[in-house]
Amino acid sequence: MSTVQAGWYSDPDGKPCERYWDGQNWTLSTRPISSAGNSPVASNPQSQMTTGWKIALGFAAAFAILILVVAASVPDFWTT
Repeated sequence: MSTVQAGWYSDPDGKPCERYWDGQNWTLSTRPISSAGNSPVASNPQSQMTTGWKIALGFAAAFAILILVVAASVPDFWTT
């Protein structure tokens, strides 16, 4: 899992401000939106951290559907 550096990012709640990310959690500190280039990373760290989980969840769902399709096509699968 990649570590996103601490810094000011767009507020994850969509408020018109920036919120400080301490490297692990959002803090209560906010500030007005700064001009482009002042933030250490242009995108939201929360979305970067959850992308891997979204992909893993997609694979898990596809695998579960595959198992159900195979089970439905095998005669007497559910009765044994």
